[in-house]
Amino acid sequence: MALTANRNYATSGLTEVLHGKLTESVTYYKGGIVVFDPTTGLVVKAADTAGFTPAGVLKKGAVVGAGVNPDCEIETGKIWLPMSGAAQTDVGDYVYATADDTIAKTATNANPCGKVVDFKTGYLLVDFRYGLPKTALV
Repeated sequence: MALTANRNYATSGLTEVLHGKLTESVTYYKGGIVVFDPTTGLVVKAADTAGFTPAGVLKKGAVVGAGVNPDCEIETGKIWLPMSGAAQTDVGDYVYATADDTIAKTATNANPCGKVVDFKTGYLLVDFRYGLPKTALV
């Protein structure tokens, strides 16, 4: 799945704003989960891809044309994200961004995007400051 429209999101506590440059020829939506591509340093939509660094969610959407890499703002910190089957027992676990609109308890390739620090029906509060390479979990 992937976002097809802007998505509002909520935060908890202090958050930070990161600045990046978006990958060309892609439509991005507000609230979409994004990561940094280590080979280019550019911001891309989250996917179950190895080696990418979790960042946070986009503060606003953008339609990016070919040959341009516009600036963007990424909100990071504690962010409420929807998750089917979210439960109190998820608190303390790492979660993975497997698409720009999806977090999961496991992933084949993706690094953890953060640690779950709270729960409410249908949502998990993910602290992106705890996103880390998979190798650190071994």
